[in-house]
Amino acid sequence: MDCILKIKSSVHGHTKYCNHSDIEPEWLVIKAKEMGFKEFTISEHIPYEKDSPYRPTMKVWNDVLYKKLVELQEKYNDDDFKLFISIESEYFKKDHQFYFDFFNKYNLDFAIFGNHHYGSNLEQQIEFTDVFKDCYEATKCYVKQAIDGFKSNLFIHLAHPDFMIRMYNFWDHRIEKLYKKLIKKAIKYNISLGFNVNGYYSKNKTNPPDEYYYPVKKFWDLVKNTKAKVRVECDIHHVKLLDASLINNCYDYAIELGLKNNLIDEINLPIKNKKI
Repeated sequence: MDCILKIKSSVHGHTKYCNHSDIEPEWLVIKAKEMGFKEFTISEHIPYEKDSPYRPTMKVWNDVLYKKLVELQEKYNDDDFKLFISIESEYFKKDHQFYFDFFNKYNLDFAIFGNHHYGSNLEQQIEFTDVFKDCYEATKCYVKQAIDGFKSNLFIHLAHPDFMIRMYNFWDHRIEKLYKKLIKKAIKYNISLGFNVNGYYSKNKTNPPDEYYYPVKKFWDLVKNTKAKVRVECDIHHVKLLDASLINNCYDYAIELGLKNNLIDEINLPIKNKKI
């Protein structure tokens, strides 16, 4: 008997067009529909100018890709399934107009916030670990950038909010205080937090599981018993990750960590970027 999927919605997924995935877009949509998803999202990484130092292998979004995604929507969307076109993007306040124009040029259904890099603008973003040796200083900047993104009204969701813990393998009372602030602001600006299947897969490659690889229990202990919204986000990059048992195990881990009352699994997502 096929495994019954415990979630019906995902806001985070990638294809070969991000250049660090092995998945064909149409295969992904067909598979998601077969698995029982009611709502599924392809959210490729946002492109930047050619002279930007930011992850050049990920600068692949273009008109050809957008046309393909629209065709997939027209082909597969029906009363029981909806494909969303999204983008996973950093946010730097100085470049707000760039993001606004890009999101509206492609008429995106919504955008998700992937706060991967430190910087003041598009051309100056680099790895947090290349700038900060101290986890506290890095996390302080991460949280500040996250809150700037929340305030922008461009995003509905923060991907892997415990990402930085993995980068530094460190936690103390100062880090905890910063993340409490992030969670409080996510609640205020109605930003959901991503409980990441991709990270869960990597976390459990070791025995015992890597405590600092996301999802990180110490972070999610701060989330439970708050009004923060949490989504199990697939963050699909490889065929093997689109597996119902894996996704269900990640969901069960979220329940185990006390997040039952935080979890949301909506069919109709708000199209927030069009309300700016």
